[in-house]
Amino acid sequence: MKHLGRIGDLSSDAAQQIMDNHPELKEKVGGNLDKLKDMGQNYGPQAKQEIDKTWQQIEDVIKTGISADNIEKIKKIVQEKVDKVKQMGDEAWRKGIEQAKPYLDKNPKVKELVEQNADALKSGNAQELYQKVKEAVEKGDSGDLEQYVTKFTEKAKESGFGGLDQYIKKIPGGDQIIPKFQQIQEAAQKHGGEAERIMKDAVNEISVILKKKSDEASELAKKASNDTKK
Repeated sequence: MKHLGRIGDLSSDAAQQIMDNHPELKEKVGGNLDKLKDMGQNYGPQAKQEIDKTWQQIEDVIKTGISADNIEKIKKIVQEKVDKVKQMGDEAWRKGIEQAKPYLDKNPKVKELVEQNADALKSGNAQELYQKVKEAVEKGDSGDLEQYVTKFTEKAKESGFGGLDQYIKKIPGGDQIIPKFQQIQEAAQKHGGEAERIMKDAVNEISVILKKKSDEASELAKKASNDTKK
């Protein structure tokens, strides 16, 4: 009963405390710890309850030490919970959109706003979104809904590629780049350690290539300018 009583008290503060007290966890478990913390804040009360239990599980494992076996155990716990909460989020999104359908059908502008930003909005509370849609349609004013959508799209940009993928896709063969980069990113989040090193190396290599090509483009522009002056 003692542990059950503590479950309801675990929050993002408790999650942060675990990570602050055990930085090696974040280093070895990877970005899924941050993802789990974000999910607890954004995916609604049912998901938060699931995630709070996970922080309790992690605390219980940590009590016996930060051994290699325990690190693997925590990795497994975190990955399983991230996958489960994502499924919960997808299901909640489906139900929320189904519930909101009568309102979305009444207002094409609101419907378009929600559909175009679906990926970002899935990380939020489906019931909260439903209320925002309902209010926007009933009031005939989508201002609050637009602010709500912006909050999630901005967050998605911070954690993703910031819209860079739209430019890369315009390059011949560019549509293959983002999926491969996401694959490396997901591996780093799931496994940390060596996978994170590969991720950093990939970013560094891309930066070096971009700088080289930027210098070449600058030289080409300078040459073209000089040729024009002749």
